[in-house]
Amino acid sequence: MLRNSLLISKNIKKYSKTQEDMIDLMTKTFVFSNDFEYRLVEVTEMSVARPDILSYIIYGSDQYGDLICKINGISNPLELNVGDLLLVPETPYIQDFLTKETTDIDNLELDSKNKPTPKKRKEKRKSNEAVDGDTRYKIDASNRIIIY
Repeated sequence: MLRNSLLISKNIKKYSKTQEDMIDLMTKTFVFSNDFEYRLVEVTEMSVARPDILSYIIYGSDQYGDLICKINGISNPLELNVGDLLLVPETPYIQDFLTKETTDIDNLELDSKNKPTPKKRKEKRKSNEAVDGDTRYKIDASNRIIIY
């Protein structure tokens, strides 16, 4: 089973409106450290597309597979192929890459000045921009984009 050390290190908070436990996905969990000792590891047939197995072989735990991928710029673990060389931090330096910083999800407010707003019908706009009163779009305030 592929375990994810970065997801596991995210904060769990109780959302005040529903009293549900929620994983705070906005928690910053990775900081690239510039000062660490490492070694190069070659992907073998046994660890093709399996960073969790690679992590178990190197660290004795399968939970650092995602960290190995993140350090090496691999977004899809299925891209691990025989002969790939990976930069792997030595054991004492693993915790230098993990951090816990977050904002309070109950008090998260968006900057109202930067919210997207539809244009008035008479205003100059691009051909695909939303018009005030148009019901074919939704405003995604969290990402500050208009979805058609």
